[in-house]
Amino acid sequence: MRVLLALALLVAGWGVAQRCLPELRGDTDLGSLSQPASGRDAARYLRRAVELLEPVLPQLASAAAPLSPEDPDYETVRLLAQHRLLPAEWQPEALPVTVWREMLGRLAAWYGVSIAPTFAVPPTRWQLLSELSLLIARVGPSLKPVALVASDEHNRQRVAFWALIRNDSVYPRLIVVRPPFDRLRETVSLQRGVAAVLPYLSTCANEVRRYIFAPAPIARRLFLANNEARMVIVELEPSSLEPWYVPEGEELAYLTFEHAALDGYQRFAALFIGPGPSLPTVLRLLPQLRTNMGPREIIDFVMSP
Repeated sequence: MRVLLALALLVAGWGVAQRCLPELRGDTDLGSLSQPASGRDAARYLRRAVELLEPVLPQLASAAAPLSPEDPDYETVRLLAQHRLLPAEWQPEALPVTVWREMLGRLAAWYGVSIAPTFAVPPTRWQLLSELSLLIARVGPSLKPVALVASDEHNRQRVAFWALIRNDSVYPRLIVVRPPFDRLRETVSLQRGVAAVLPYLSTCANEVRRYIFAPAPIARRLFLANNEARMVIVELEPSSLEPWYVPEGEELAYLTFEHAALDGYQRFAALFIGPGPSLPTVLRLLPQLRTNMGPREIIDFVMSP
């Protein structure tokens, strides 16, 4: 009976792990998955895993890529280096198993987990994808992003702006997504409630379940109720940049993507520098919020540094 139960759990776990395989595989031909993996393969797959687990992640360190800027994988390798995921021993062609173990281990360490090796020989492309899929399946359920959904002040069924609050990340930040009526060329209506729009903010790596909902001016005050707080954009998608302060008073135009500086961009990551809202302010705002989080939970969450 124990053997059957263990087998059932293994099959169930692999079923969860398979959810992200298409995204991780990208344009890799199915027939080539049994081929030996190169350093380039490892870099491409690892970058996709990072984008699923940590979208719009700002750089964690200043680092250069060991490739020429003309190389097609230069940007991928540069991003991994800036995220401290590229060992010094990495090479674009050969991929020793020790180098892959280091790359995977560094990503797993962000979440305080370790991955037992599943092979001891130079890996195939399929083996890289399998281990990354298993890591995502293990880590994904532990991630607790909170959706911040703000309705239009004059039309409560329309999303004015929406974002993911990632206090649980290696780089805590607010990930702001272009409003759906522009990005998707159609309106994602709030008519059926906030829970109905959460799948648009979810990925195969983690399902967004917790949310905070409020009219746009109230949602803005969750971060900027204190006049000394400043909004800083620390990363943009599709291109990276040097962090810059949002001009005071223009925060809502950035959150709603109405500011001309965000033309052509789909997502950005932001921080709020300075004193956050006080406990009395949060308590005054609570009755104006709709959320599936408990009062104590939302107070701790909003006031966390």
